[in-house]
Amino acid sequence: MTAGPIRFVTAASCLLLAAAAATADQIETVDAQVASGQVVRIASDGAVLRADGHDRTVAPGEVMRISLAPGDELMNQSVRTVVVTAPGDELSAENLTVADGKAAFTAPGLGALTLDLSAVRTIYLGGGAMTPDAAAGKFVDLKAAQGDRDVLLVARDKDVFTIAGTFKGLDEKNVLFNWNDSDKKVDRSKVLAIRLASLRGAAAAPAGVVHLTGGVKLAFTALTVDESSATVATVTAGARKFARTDVAGVRFRGEGVVDLSSLKPAAAREYGFFDHVFPYRLNRSAGGGTIQLGGKAYSTGLGLHSFCELTYDLGGSYSRLVALAGIDQAARPNGDAVLTLLADGKPILGPTRLTGKDEPVLVRLDVKGCKTLIIRVEFGPDNLDVGDHVDLAAARLIK
Repeated sequence: MTAGPIRFVTAASCLLLAAAAATADQIETVDAQVASGQVVRIASDGAVLRADGHDRTVAPGEVMRISLAPGDELMNQSVRTVVVTAPGDELSAENLTVADGKAAFTAPGLGALTLDLSAVRTIYLGGGAMTPDAAAGKFVDLKAAQGDRDVLLVARDKDVFTIAGTFKGLDEKNVLFNWNDSDKKVDRSKVLAIRLASLRGAAAAPAGVVHLTGGVKLAFTALTVDESSATVATVTAGARKFARTDVAGVRFRGEGVVDLSSLKPAAAREYGFFDHVFPYRLNRSAGGGTIQLGGKAYSTGLGLHSFCELTYDLGGSYSRLVALAGIDQAARPNGDAVLTLLADGKPILGPTRLTGKDEPVLVRLDVKGCKTLIIRVEFGPDNLDVGDHVDLAAARLIK
């Protein structure tokens, strides 16, 4: 059996579920359909799934995610230096140094790498015994959006704060950083992460990201998978070949697909039952953790809390909205909220009650021609907001 490279035109990044099925491979399509069986081939004409003795080919433009084996999440592993690149790599980085605009390190399984800083988005240093995922959450909490300046995330005593300026270098002991027009040395052990300015370089547009079982993610431009091996043309590390058992899954970039979390709401209304507001979060649960529904973790989506109302200007550009809605695993069995979605003022979902004892609800809605989308989370019949951590996991708009 032969398999050619798979290449997809990209429009927006989509998702990779952190946990794969234990007994079967899975293919998730753009519209959130999931099929299980054995993936026997990924090629230029799509992915072939074998189930009940029959082979089914899923066309390239319809494939969103393929899960092949259980895999770890590097971002959730304890104190670890991780380099995240603009194309979408997540690389464990040993002996990392930065000088003269270059980041040099050894990536287990890949060997020695040297990257131009224009290709790097974030460096997580594992300071303060904080996982990279937790540090990413701190950036969100402190509203440290990627802009025209570099940002240090620093821990001092019990405080965590950001410093904006220009990242100059990194050695074994210090981070060299310029702020207030002066070069400073910051103790490396106090720095949780370094987020680089978006103006350093435009992000590449790979076909997708392959997720290895050890947690590493590699952006690729071409990919061939058969029943024994995977050959990957990576953006960062050149051509690589892996055993099929080393591959946990593949996330593709879907043409005409936009993560809802990548859009800024035109308006937001939020208030809490006891005057305590849980602000909406992007790609995080309302409690600040990884979005988790139905025993799976999701890398994209919205974390909402009662009461919350978000308004989006869609401009009639999309045809479908898909998501998985429910109370986040961390809040269960608490939680009692009501979810309503409105298109141009007319309800297209709900009011739908969500509780911490119910299974998540699959949402597939027609939004063709819709100019304004409103997402509303209200207090449930219990009239309280305890545990009302509503997730819209993998929420995405399809053109």
